[in-house]
Amino acid sequence: MCFTLLDPRGQIDAMSSVSFSKKTTLCASIRLLIVVATMASSLLSPVEALSVDELFAPDKLLDVQITLKDSDWNTARREKRSMAQALGEERRQGKPESPFHYVPAKVTINGEVFDSVGIRKKGFIGSLDDERPSLKVKFNFSDPDATLGGMTQLTLNNNKQDGALVSQTMTYALFNAAGLVAPRTSYAKVSVNGTPLGIYTNVEPAKGQLVTRGFGSANGTLFEGTIVDFFDGWATGFEHKFGPEDAGRERIQALIEVLDGPNESLVAAIEEIIDLDRYLKFWAIESLIGFWDGYSGNQNNFFVYHHPQTNKLHFLPWGADSVFTSRGMFDRGGPQAVKARGRLSSRLYEIPAIQERYRRVMLGLLESNWNEEALLEETERIEALVGDDLHARQGGFKEALERTREFFASRRGQIVEELKDGAPEIRGGASEPMYFSKVGKIEGEISGRWFSKAPSAASEIGDANVRVMLDGEEVEFKEIGVHAVMGRFGFRGPGQPNINIVGERASDGERVTLVLMIDGDSFQPSGEAMISVGGMMRQGEGFGFGPGGVSPIDGKIQIVEASQEEGAPVKAKVSANIMKMVGGFFGRGGGGGPPRRGGPGGRGSRRPGRPE
Repeated sequence: MCFTLLDPRGQIDAMSSVSFSKKTTLCASIRLLIVVATMASSLLSPVEALSVDELFAPDKLLDVQITLKDSDWNTARREKRSMAQALGEERRQGKPESPFHYVPAKVTINGEVFDSVGIRKKGFIGSLDDERPSLKVKFNFSDPDATLGGMTQLTLNNNKQDGALVSQTMTYALFNAAGLVAPRTSYAKVSVNGTPLGIYTNVEPAKGQLVTRGFGSANGTLFEGTIVDFFDGWATGFEHKFGPEDAGRERIQALIEVLDGPNESLVAAIEEIIDLDRYLKFWAIESLIGFWDGYSGNQNNFFVYHHPQTNKLHFLPWGADSVFTSRGMFDRGGPQAVKARGRLSSRLYEIPAIQERYRRVMLGLLESNWNEEALLEETERIEALVGDDLHARQGGFKEALERTREFFASRRGQIVEELKDGAPEIRGGASEPMYFSKVGKIEGEISGRWFSKAPSAASEIGDANVRVMLDGEEVEFKEIGVHAVMGRFGFRGPGQPNINIVGERASDGERVTLVLMIDGDSFQPSGEAMISVGGMMRQGEGFGFGPGGVSPIDGKIQIVEASQEEGAPVKAKVSANIMKMVGGFFGRGGGGGPPRRGGPGGRGSRRPGRPE
C-alpha cells in the first residue's frame, strides 16, 4: 500500500486555506516517513558537530549524559505538582505558575559537551516521577544566545505512561505523514551523574522551528491547551507560548462565541475561524489511534496556532503517550471511530453533513495512511534499537509492545465495522473543563502513632487540635483521632505515607476522613520548614470525585516527629485548603445518557454540556 506524504517544508498560502509546495508519494514503511520528515531540518540549521538532523535521527539512539551537583539533582527531581495545583481555578485567568525550576548542569550529547545549560523537571500529572523524571534541557540557560542548530531546548520525556515506548514517535509520524504539523522525535538513553535512567523520547519542542517547518514562518501565535476548551470564560485558560497574544486570543474567543450559536450557521461560521478540512483530519487521527488524552478525547494535550496570514486557527498534537488503546481511562462505551469530548468536535458532530465528512476522512486515512505491515515493521525496528538500554522500571516493555501490535492488527476492522452503515452514534459530549475551587480549610496541630495496618477504632487514637472549615462553616466533631499508615493511593503516587485524621461529625454522625499524603523522602522531621502536602477529604464511605465523593487537599505541613516504626509518634502542624471539583472530570461531566446523533431534524439536538 502506498503512503502519500506532504512535504514538511510546505507552508500555508496566505490566499488559500492550505497549500503545500510539494507532494511526494512514498511506498515504504513509516520509518522512512519519519526520515523524510527529519530531512527538512537541514534547511533550517547550519551544519555543525551535532546537527538537528542527528538530534532527531529516528534510526539512531542518542546518548545523553547529564552531570550536576547531587544536591541540585535531588532538588530538581523531587519538585512536585499536585492535581489540585495543576488544575486550580486560577489557571482559567492566565498563565499557570510552574512548580519546576532550572538548575545548572553540563550535558553531553553523543560526545559533544554543552557546558552551563539548565535542566528542570517537566510533566503535568501522570508522567511525574522522582526517580526518572521527564526533563527539559535549556541551552540558553547562562548564555541567552546559545542554541543547538537554532533550538534553545530539548524535551526528554520519560515514557512513564507508554510501556511500549512507541506512542510518541509513531503518533507524530502519522500526523506528519498525513500532511499535518507535529513534532519530530528520536530516542535517547539518558544518564544523570553516571546513573542510567533508561530510554527517553526526545520530542521536538513546540517552538519556532516546529512552527516554521509546518507553516512557513513563526510570526503567528501559539497557545497550549491543557484541560481547557472553547467554553465561555475559558479564553484566558489557553496558555500563551509565543507571538502576538491579543490577536490569537481574539480568534479563540470568536470560536467560543460561534460554538454558542445555532446549528444552522455553525459550519460556515467555524470555517471562518479554523481550517476545517485540516481539523477533521486532526480529529480523525486522534480517534483512529485511540488518543483518549488528546483534545477530542479529553480536552487535553494540544496546541493551537493562529496563522496571521489566513487569520485561522490550526491544531497540533502534543503529549501523545496515551494512544494505541481501544479504551481510554475515561471512555464509557462510546464508539471507537469518534472521540467527541472536545467541544469543537462535539458541536461539529451535531451536524449530519459533518458526520458524513468525518466518516469519509476516517475511511480515507485507513486507505492511505494506515498500513498495518509498516506499523508492525516499525515496532520491530524500535524494539531492536532500544531493547538493550531499558531501565528496570521499563520491564513491561515487551508485553506492552505486543498489546500495541494487537491494536495495529485489529484497529482497521473495528473502525470499518462502526462506519459501514454511516456515522456512528456518540454518547454524551463536552462539558466545561475540570478545575478545583477552594471550599474549605484545615488548620492546626495533630499527633498520633504509626501503624503497619490501619486501626479499626481510628477516631479514638491520637489527637487532632484542628479547625476544619467547609463552605464558610466550621465542622464540629464528636470524636476525632489521628494515625499514620502507608497509603495505597494518591495524587502523589502509590505507596506514600499518609497521616489520617478521622472523625465523626456532630451534626449527622457521618464519618469524615482527611488524608494527608506525604512523600516517603519527606516523612521525617522538617524543622521549621513547611513542606508541600496533598491529600483528600472523604465524607462517608464513598469514593470518586464529584458530589458525595472525595475532595482534594492541598497545602503545607510542618513535621515535628515522624517514623515508620510500629507505634512511633507522629506529630505535625498543617495548613491546607480543601477543594471541590467543578466541571467535567476529564471530559466525563457531559457524558452518559443514551446514544445520540447530533443535529436537528429528529436526530437529537441537545447541546453537550448544557442542562436539559
